Amino acid sequence: MSFVRLKGFLGPLAIVLAVGAVMFGVLVAGAQAGNTHPVGIPGSVKRVLLERAKSLAAEGGDSHPYDIQAVRTTEAKIRSLGSLGSSDPQLSGSARVYVVALRGHFRCGVPDSTTGLAIPCMVAPGPAARHPHEQTYSVGVLQIAAATMEGLGRGNRNVYPDLRHFGVPVRLG
Repeated sequence: MSFVRLKGFLGPLAIVLAVGAVMFGVLVAGAQAGNTHPVGIPGSVKRVLLERAKSLAAEGGDSHPYDIQAVRTTEAKIRSLGSLGSSDPQLSGSARVYVVALRGHFRCGVPDSTTGLAIPCMVAPGPAARHPHEQTYSVGVLQIAAATMEGLGRGNRNVYPDLRHFGVPVRLG
């Protein structure tokens, strides 16, 4: 190959290499961006939410809850759908809220042995109640303020909420 033919080949080769480098940079940047969680729940927050869910389950009498999922949403979306109730009327509609749902075999209406406080019941009495004021339920729901990680509300029900109405659910446990 003569130098003249090689010289004519270097210009297009340089362009192809430059375009390739730019494309590689875009791919690397996209892969790094993909390392952040797409629904906005960092790993450290997921761990806190899981601990809160396990705590709620233990208070309800089940130390092994399952199907624990969380979603990050807004107070406005919770209010508009109304399926979970409003978590806090003082919050602005744009306030970020985590909704956590979990399954298990829970009891409410009976005083907790450590605190003496009864978990309020929001479901019809179940067949497995062992106390006159006790009711059973299969789903617990927590609402937690994203900014402060303070609990805004919690409840119990027998139907698992469709968290996809609020955003993209993330499995916690």
